[in-house]
Amino acid sequence: MERVFSYSFDQNGNLDLKVPSDIFEENNGGNPQEPPVDPPASANVIDVTVEDYGAVPNDPSKASQNRAAIQKAIDENNYLVFPGKYYINAPLKTGSSKYTIGRGMRTSGVIGVAGMDAPLFIMENGFNSQFSDMELSYGDWSPGENRNAILFRGQIAHSSFKNLRFISVTRAFYIDPTSTIGGNVFSNNFENLYTFWYSKNAYHLKARSGANTGNVFSNLYCHNGGRDNRLSAAVTPYYFEELSESTMIQLNAEWSNVDSAFHFKYCRNINLLSGHIEGLNMKNSNMGLIRVEGIAGSPSQKGSLRVQGLDLYNVSCDVPGYVFQAVNNGVIYASDMNEQVTQGNLRLIHTNSSGEDYFYLENIRYRSISTIEPPVQLNANGKPKLVKFNDEDRYLIVPGNDGKYQITVENGVIKARKI
Repeated sequence: MERVFSYSFDQNGNLDLKVPSDIFEENNGGNPQEPPVDPPASANVIDVTVEDYGAVPNDPSKASQNRAAIQKAIDENNYLVFPGKYYINAPLKTGSSKYTIGRGMRTSGVIGVAGMDAPLFIMENGFNSQFSDMELSYGDWSPGENRNAILFRGQIAHSSFKNLRFISVTRAFYIDPTSTIGGNVFSNNFENLYTFWYSKNAYHLKARSGANTGNVFSNLYCHNGGRDNRLSAAVTPYYFEELSESTMIQLNAEWSNVDSAFHFKYCRNINLLSGHIEGLNMKNSNMGLIRVEGIAGSPSQKGSLRVQGLDLYNVSCDVPGYVFQAVNNGVIYASDMNEQVTQGNLRLIHTNSSGEDYFYLENIRYRSISTIEPPVQLNANGKPKLVKFNDEDRYLIVPGNDGKYQITVENGVIKARKI
């Protein structure tokens, strides 16, 4: 029932409003009002939980009920809390201005029932949203094609994904390649993410249209188990295509069989800071732990990467493999790398005869790398593939009467070496 109270202003202009004490009590004897049984109708109430809508934690038999309850909660609220872990049997759909919050990645989250081969969340045209402090996992280890924990459709921007743990997934993040809605992922933060047991990529962003740009990735980690207890297939932990103007800080690729640890395809203006590679086993010949591709046949559209600080530890190579690989007009600038306890035939750089690939490498420290020079030393334009290696600058290739010479400067002295 609506009640009206009189008010006035004092001589200083301050509001003078007297509210009767019984406004906070019910009419039946002044007992405190009981909280409502039905979920709040307001879309902006703080601390609405999925259990307010009937979700039941820790019970796989409630998966269908939970999916309906949680979806209704998402539809009716902007800020939604997951106190526990809830099984579902079909994807949940979310979008803009949605805060999906747990109470810790070990105690809260969403679990796909055993056999579910579908995303846990489909985020479509999501602006100004947040996923945080929960686990997103599946109830069994059965590598499928569609266990992409968070599937993006349309524009995903100005959002935050932090303090999340992914288990038994195809990929933690993926852009739907079959979507009829064009879009990309830009100006987002990905922070403090952990992925355990993945069958394709821990993190995969390939632009549906345009380019993925302006994202920040910090403290990302992934692994597939011990060396003798892991998925046998080769995976690529980090795969980015058509990504630009983005920074990556402390990304860790550990304990998996791999093609590459980091694959950047048609990317530019990417900075990888303090990367860590440990316990990987290279399974396919002539691949690079860090692979950068430009656009084939287009030297003006190079793929580029800057690496500042990289640790390699306990890497195995069942086949010949490389640390850095640039192909189809790829460019890699790397400084401050430390390699140790590598097993097998690991070489430093790899390129091919086509395209204008080149490397700029400085302060590269290594113990077990077997080969430094690339198999192809010159680009088609006559410039060296390896422009700089530690203290040696390779400036120019010039023709001579009896062949080509490489001009370098060593300790202030210009030298010409026949190649």
